[in-house]
Amino acid sequence: MASLRPGGEQILSGTSQAAPLVSLAAALLYDSGVRDAADIRQRLMTSTQYEPDLKGKVRSAGRLNVAKALAVLHGDVVQLKTGELICGKLRGRDPLQIYSLSSPLEFDLVRKIIFNYSKDDPQKADLILSFNPNVKLDKLERFEQTLDIFPLEIEQADGSVRSINRDEALDLVLHRPVQ
Repeated sequence: MASLRPGGEQILSGTSQAAPLVSLAAALLYDSGVRDAADIRQRLMTSTQYEPDLKGKVRSAGRLNVAKALAVLHGDVVQLKTGELICGKLRGRDPLQIYSLSSPLEFDLVRKIIFNYSKDDPQKADLILSFNPNVKLDKLERFEQTLDIFPLEIEQADGSVRSINRDEALDLVLHRPVQ
């Protein structure tokens, strides 16, 4: 990131450069009605843009995406591999069956799905981030499992329905009302 210093600009990176941007994103969420610190943190973490090179290096495996963090306040958001955000309401929110679990995981508990997260293991291709209602909201649980939920259908604000195939989608962040 370009930073100002005496004598001109310098390209810098690291947490010292990221902290002001994350603080700005948190302030924008707060201004948009998200008042709980744990909710702000959870929304910032789940709305990151997945970057395979960051997998295992940072907890979110992604980069801050302020536009997605704000968009998810108004509906479900699918980020395409092109970077485009498709906002609206995901159609067909049936219970999500994860076969390694004894009972279905309800979509109401899912916060984010990163598609094709595990390229090496097709049996664990997608990463599902959910929360346990008996634990604090900022305690996300992670499951890797291939999901058969395509094509995704998103009803957009104008009433049109956008159909999205697996090869187009990067991730899905599910809307949660501000508490």
